[in-house]
Amino acid sequence: EPNKPWTLDILKIDLSNPILKLEAGISKDKIVGYEKTSAMSQRYNSDGHHIVGAVNGGFFDGNGQDVGMQIREGEIITQNNNWSAIGFSSENLPFIERLTLNSKILLNDKQTSRSINGINKIRQTNYLIHYNSYFGSNTGTNQYGSEVTIEPLSKIAVNDTTKYIVTGKASNQGSSVLTTGNSVLSGHGTAKDFIDSNVSVGDTIFIVHNISPAPKNVTTLLNGYPKIVSDGENCALSCYAEEGGSNTFATAAHPRTAAGFSEDKQFLYLVTVDGRQESSIGMSLPELADFLVGFGVFRAVNLDGGGSSTMVVRNSIVN
Repeated sequence: EPNKPWTLDILKIDLSNPILKLEAGISKDKIVGYEKTSAMSQRYNSDGHHIVGAVNGGFFDGNGQDVGMQIREGEIITQNNNWSAIGFSSENLPFIERLTLNSKILLNDKQTSRSINGINKIRQTNYLIHYNSYFGSNTGTNQYGSEVTIEPLSKIAVNDTTKYIVTGKASNQGSSVLTTGNSVLSGHGTAKDFIDSNVSVGDTIFIVHNISPAPKNVTTLLNGYPKIVSDGENCALSCYAEEGGSNTFATAAHPRTAAGFSEDKQFLYLVTVDGRQESSIGMSLPELADFLVGFGVFRAVNLDGGGSSTMVVRNSIVN
C-alpha cells in the first residue's frame, strides 16, 4: 500500500504437528511484574524444550498484572474480564471466545461440594479462594480463616477434574506458603467452616475449574481485546463495541499483535505489525482484520499492541 507503508511478520504454526506445544509465558512466573517477550523466550528455553517462536500476549495494568484470563500448564493464573481470549486444549485445539468461569471443590465422595469464589484473588467475607504459586510466595491472608495445602495427583487442566491430596492444614492463621507444584484452598467465614468440618490432612479432594464455551482439557489461554475476525468475516468494529470499546483504539493506526487460526483449526497464525515508523505506520483493527481474512484466517483476536508488540523467532526479535 504506497500510501500506508506496512511491515508485518507472520508465524504460521501447524497445530497438527505432535511435537509442537502451545504455552502461555508469565512474567517472572508471577501475576504481577514485567518481563520482555525476548527474556521470557530465553528463560523458558532449555534442552528438550526449545522455544521456536513467541509473541507478546494480553493486556496488563500499571502494576504489570494481566487484566484478563490467563492459563499456563492447566493452572488458572488470572480470571476473566469478559474480553475475548485465545486458548488451546491439551490436543492443541484452538478457540477464541468470551468466557465464563465456574469453579468448585468436591470431597472424596463427589457428592459434597462447594463453589470456589476465585483464583489468586483477595479473600473476602465467606469466600473460598484457590491460590497457586503464580500469586506469590504466600497467600497473604490474615488469621481469620482456615487453609489447606494441596498437591495434584492427576494432570491439571481446565474443563477437567483434577484430583489432589491434602498435605497440610492451618486454622486461625494465614499466609500459607505457596510453592511450585502445590496450591492452597483458603476459606473465611462459611468457607472456613466448610474446610474445618470436611477437609483433613491425607484426604483426597477434587477441584473443577470450568470455562465456557471451550473444549475439554484446556491447558493454555491468553486474554485479548477484541475479537476482530469471526467465521471468516471482519468483525473488528462490531466486536469492539460488543466488548465495551468506546474510543479510537480500534480506528487509529498502531503497532499491533494478533493471533488467529484457520477454519479447519490446523494452522495458528501469530502476527505483529510494526508502527509509528516511516517504514510502517501501523494498522487500525479493521485494516488488520482485512489482512488476516485475506490471509485465510477464520477467527482472530487482537492482543496487546503498541510498544509491547514483539515477535521472537528462535530467540531473535524479528519485528
